[in-house]
Amino acid sequence: IVGPTLGGYLTEALNWRYVFFINLPVGLLAFLGVAAFMPREETRRRRFDIMGFAYLAVAVGALQLFLDRGQSAGWFESVEILLYVALMISGLWAFVIHCWGAKDPFVDLAMFRDRNFVMGLVFIFLIGMTLFSGLALLPPLLQKLMGYPVVTTGLVMAPRGIGTMVSMILVGRLVGRFDPRGLVLFGLGVTAWSLHLMAGFETGMDSHLVIWSGVMQGFGLGFVFVPLSTLTFATIETRFRGDATAMFSLVRNMGSGAGISIVTVVLARMSTVNHEELASTLTAQSAAVRETIPGLLHGSQLYAAVADALVSQQAAMLAFIDKFHLMLILTLATVPIVLFLRKP
Repeated sequence: IVGPTLGGYLTEALNWRYVFFINLPVGLLAFLGVAAFMPREETRRRRFDIMGFAYLAVAVGALQLFLDRGQSAGWFESVEILLYVALMISGLWAFVIHCWGAKDPFVDLAMFRDRNFVMGLVFIFLIGMTLFSGLALLPPLLQKLMGYPVVTTGLVMAPRGIGTMVSMILVGRLVGRFDPRGLVLFGLGVTAWSLHLMAGFETGMDSHLVIWSGVMQGFGLGFVFVPLSTLTFATIETRFRGDATAMFSLVRNMGSGAGISIVTVVLARMSTVNHEELASTLTAQSAAVRETIPGLLHGSQLYAAVADALVSQQAAMLAFIDKFHLMLILTLATVPIVLFLRKP
């Protein structure tokens, strides 16, 4: 809850690098807490599969570089990007073949026979694409287009965490009484409605809609994640729980990385498209141009610069709205996946 606000303060008062440094004392405290209070369990020790780990590391690393560098390098027109794709495919292929025949594999592929687990992975990948990418791109919207200071941006985004906390407290008491699939569908509905509200953003609005939509989205997320974890691991064999949990986290992070890359491309391309469409309406025949900015008709460089800045601002705002619409569609696309999950 305090993350966005604290991050804004550290960026403003010290340096953006402290947003990462702040995790060190928190992580150390969490480590000491786990070491002191978590019960020890006897588990079957197995040999560390260095080859399986290496193949998976190559595949995931190449995927991350593909997502991070794709927009700036020109995607598939770049030899660098094609190399990343080749490494990703070959690393994943080698990983699967190796784990399939290894005596003590890095990841036991037998766990993918569980339908709930596989559907849960697909679901969390899509949710990671939509919701985490939106969380990452909301600060640029508030700061660059709406003029919010860094600290104010953190304050405006903090209530989202309060919504998540409240919903997780509620759903923890409801998940044992109601069908978890219904709770997930309710959370998706609330999340979709919040994205619908976000698609109504405009540059001149106040912060109330930003806060309210954030609280609703955080509330919906709590109703999605807790029951989803219950459903994903409800039917899987106990011996697969460790590997399955690690794979669940990995797929969620991959989904968020893919989502951020996709929406970044959407923003860049739709900003260009929207700019061309808006600029095409600023003609000598336009009554709005003649009444509002007549200096534009006389070739004034000042008026041209002002008009171009306004068009760029509105084009970027429309691009964000396009992104929210895309996230809304992807959120609704996850609804059928819930129906394939079996009730625990």
